[in-house]
Amino acid sequence: MEAMGNKLLTFAAEAQTQLNVVLVLAIIVIGFKFMASDESREKAKKAIPWIIFGALLIGAAINLGAEYGAKLKF
Repeated sequence: MEAMGNKLLTFAAEAQTQLNVVLVLAIIVIGFKFMASDESREKAKKAIPWIIFGALLIGAAINLGAEYGAKLKF
């Protein structure tokens, strides 16, 4: 079971790195939307809170999974 915990910790570390990349790409897309037109600017303003909420939700799930995965011992 300890090997499973180690694999879960490795997965969590990789997922956090990928989350950062996806978050940066989403912010870049939002930046382009701000430059495009007034209509896309309004859509970007509506999307920003959802991007932040999604990133926080995914990050919390990864951290909780890593924490409980490290504690798994049978």
